[in-house]
Amino acid sequence: MDEYAQPAVEGKKPKRLRQKDINAIQVERVDGNEKLVPVWYRPAFDQPLKSLEKSVSRNAAMLFSEVWEKQLQSSPNVLVLKGTNMEPYKLILVWIDMCIEEGNDVKFPDINEDEHQLHILLEVIATANFLKIPEGSLQVGLKKRAPVYARKHLIDLDTAERIYDENDKEYTNDLQEIAAISIFEAWWTKKLDEPEYDEYMGFLEQMRAEYPKLDEDLRTQFQKKKDFIEGKREEKKRLRAAEASAPLTDGAMGVGEGWDTADAQPVAVAAGGG
Repeated sequence: MDEYAQPAVEGKKPKRLRQKDINAIQVERVDGNEKLVPVWYRPAFDQPLKSLEKSVSRNAAMLFSEVWEKQLQSSPNVLVLKGTNMEPYKLILVWIDMCIEEGNDVKFPDINEDEHQLHILLEVIATANFLKIPEGSLQVGLKKRAPVYARKHLIDLDTAERIYDENDKEYTNDLQEIAAISIFEAWWTKKLDEPEYDEYMGFLEQMRAEYPKLDEDLRTQFQKKKDFIEGKREEKKRLRAAEASAPLTDGAMGVGEGWDTADAQPVAVAAGGG
């Protein structure tokens, strides 16, 4: 099982949609018996509803989401979405339509490289959690991609705070390592040394004090990087026995200092980021 998977019961695989249920909706579509409903949303509390999609499969929406199932049982002729950010909903609806076309829960589409892939991925995961989409059909696969995106993109601290907030049920605890990877890699590559990230570093110091788990996770990422570098050194020693006693200076960026020496408000990080 993937290390980022979050099974409902320890030792069991996350729930996944049954292929035969998806295939049944595919048959309805092919036979022309598909029941369609419009999708609406409210841009703001004091604004009227707006159209998001002219039509989606009613049975597909009910199958994929427990939340939508209850809503459509109550109001069967329209699907009204909550929230103001509709982008993750659009992506999920596209994915659901792909699943119906294929008759199975297919891989979620790749996220455009021109976008902030990490933020989009996390928003989709959080929205899927809110909709109670079976994790084995969507979220687990997305979480497998997350470390790659985390190393490429710096996470917004508002998002990181939601992930570390125990009261936030949409950004689950198994995303904490992803947030830590993103922050640590930006620090390790000296991206956070740039003046434009001074404010980011200031807020980060506060968060490390407020959320001890974040501080712990950053220290863990430092240790993993240190172990990786030392492992590479040992590998070089084995391959170059003649140079075994020679001093090695590659790659450590001051392995004795950094996250592992930082207090709740890290001295080393503050010095690097302003």
